[in-house]
Amino acid sequence: MSSIVPNMSFVEGKIVAIRKSPDIDHFSVMEVQPSRIGNAGSATNFLEGKENDVLHIHIADDVQHEHDLKEGSLISARVRLAPNNLFVIPDSVKVM
Repeated sequence: MSSIVPNMSFVEGKIVAIRKSPDIDHFSVMEVQPSRIGNAGSATNFLEGKENDVLHIHIADDVQHEHDLKEGSLISARVRLAPNNLFVIPDSVKVM
């Protein structure tokens, strides 16, 4: 039997910087200072212990523009780990 590797967490925090992704077209990278990190649904929180770290989270440019996300924005979202990067789950983004 194989085990499921946790790859989704909930993040709430402040965008401290945002820039175009250097290696993924049509994506930007948000630097988020988390105020809260938790489980996303029933999955284990794979970001536990990262509450004091600035997280680098990729977001599709159209999702960024839809929510007018910029430096200083307070957001909450589910994020997933895909190979070596964090990505926002597009329909989970909320501006606070």
